[in-house]
Amino acid sequence: MPTLAIWGEGDPARAVAGATNVSFPEQSHTQTVSSAESFTAIHRFLRGCDPRTTEVRSTRTAYVSGRAVLFPSNAGVTDAELEIYPVHHATGRRLGGRPVARIAVGAGGAFGPVPLDPHARYEFALFRAGQSVHHFYFEPFRRTDTFVRLLTSRPGEGLGALVDTSDRHTALTFQRQKEWWGGEGDHLWINGQDILNPATAPHHRRVIGVFAFDDDSDGVTDLTAPLPEFIAQPFISGVDLFIPADTGRTRAEAGKAGRAHAGRTVEVVTQERGAGRTRLSVPAWPSSGHRVSLEFG
Repeated sequence: MPTLAIWGEGDPARAVAGATNVSFPEQSHTQTVSSAESFTAIHRFLRGCDPRTTEVRSTRTAYVSGRAVLFPSNAGVTDAELEIYPVHHATGRRLGGRPVARIAVGAGGAFGPVPLDPHARYEFALFRAGQSVHHFYFEPFRRTDTFVRLLTSRPGEGLGALVDTSDRHTALTFQRQKEWWGGEGDHLWINGQDILNPATAPHHRRVIGVFAFDDDSDGVTDLTAPLPEFIAQPFISGVDLFIPADTGRTRAEAGKAGRAHAGRTVEVVTQERGAGRTRLSVPAWPSSGHRVSLEFG
């Protein structure tokens, strides 16, 4: 059977006998899954030629669908409603008070497809009775995406149960399908403070998910070491960072019919090794009633 084997970091001499072996020793484990170089190798293997382009080009309309799932089981979220809001490209604040879509999440957590502007940013707000609102922020969907995954959890379960909350601070979760290498070209600035370093995102831990919140809710930041319960998990790290919340934004005020947010913003900028910077700032939702996840491409 014709086989293509793509290898990332490690011994470039590794090979699958009889296969077409391609090695990218400078790429990390998860990075190889979606890198332009891997795409080129796959296209060449399947079609016998290089692709005309590896650029992700925008279409007139992006149709977005996927599932809301529980971590780590991937079981679908039930009894939930999803609202999708257009947001300001630089602040993440809602543009108007009405969502462009309001969806009852279906069986297995399924939602969509929803037509979106490929040049706009959106907030996906997941509502479940008696639980914190979970806000998801993305870079623009340049093309149709049928595999959007809204990763959440039940109250008091999993790593979410270890995130301290209060009206005074915002708690954030970051995901990127390319490992964060602290001190090796990757940076993640929150309100001007870089939370990535060789301790919080060591190369060998292959971190793709980072939790950032005020540990013990004491208003003190300590980035000299990762939070032990988080770094002990595969592909995950956690940092003790005080992120001031918009204290005027209470859970009741930001309820299901919440208006456009006009208060404090959390400035989020990432520098990707070998590439440029991306700004994905968001409202400073209080962690007492809100969970915030940011997904970088």
